[in-house]
Amino acid sequence: MRRTLLTWLCLACLGACSPAAAPASCREDGSCLVYSPTGATSAQNPCYSPDSNEILFTLWHRGYNAGPAGLYVARATPGGSSHPVLDDGASNVNLPGSCWNAATSRITFASDRAGGKEEIFTSKADGGDIMQITRLAGTDFIEPSFSPDGNEIVFEAGAGAGSVEIWKARADGSGLVRLTSGGVDREPNWSPAGDQILFQRLAGGWAIYTMRPDGSNLMRVTSPQQSSTDASFSPDGKRIVYSSSGGRPGGDSLFVIAAGGGSPQRITDQQGYDGAPTWSPDGLWLAFESSPDPAGVAPTSLWRILAPR
Repeated sequence: MRRTLLTWLCLACLGACSPAAAPASCREDGSCLVYSPTGATSAQNPCYSPDSNEILFTLWHRGYNAGPAGLYVARATPGGSSHPVLDDGASNVNLPGSCWNAATSRITFASDRAGGKEEIFTSKADGGDIMQITRLAGTDFIEPSFSPDGNEIVFEAGAGAGSVEIWKARADGSGLVRLTSGGVDREPNWSPAGDQILFQRLAGGWAIYTMRPDGSNLMRVTSPQQSSTDASFSPDGKRIVYSSSGGRPGGDSLFVIAAGGGSPQRITDQQGYDGAPTWSPDGLWLAFESSPDPAGVAPTSLWRILAPR
């Protein structure tokens, strides 16, 4: 039985783990460690490259969500190397999901590099040719993601008095428009076909919603009783992966649900925190941030697990 478990764990690592190393780098639920930061740094918000071979992520230098932060790229296999893309003393933060666009080969992120207020930027995948997208006085814009064709970006904006709204703009910064208002809406992500945007809404608890790109046809996908967050679409747009307690104590795990709603499927299972999941474009993997801390405030590492078929 023990030999069977080790073999299964190594298959989940796709050869990157030797049998002797498997217990240290893979978990019993089949998740394997991709990147582990050092010291107080925290690796968060994994986002796959269009070819599924690399992962863009945010490296917070002073702990979980504690800036400054840089954008880094790691190989998408366990034990792979990493290198900085943009680490200049500002807080540069990407969103899991569709932050790395295949059509334009650009990435999008939020940063306080332009005078302290957070704005939306894009750049080449190597950190060059940085373009500022938003410029609206008094408003912080964060957590952006690309439309599939790379022509538009959707993001969130603080509206004051406890309100957070979803906005979008064209990739050149024109056409700024608000899509939601009056509530607390966060972390928008485009569907691969470009016909839907998902986001999380706080209404008695966090729940995942979808809407059309013009803000119409609002639909709730998950129950607010289970505190569902950090959602993104599968490559075929038929399913959504997200993080949730699943209605039980001990932290958050990854779940997958049909884009139209239904019964969720638990993907990871451990006492601790698994969050910020993203689906690889080839459909094979789910990457996510994780720590043993059930409260989800300790520094995290990057892990991956085979995606459900």
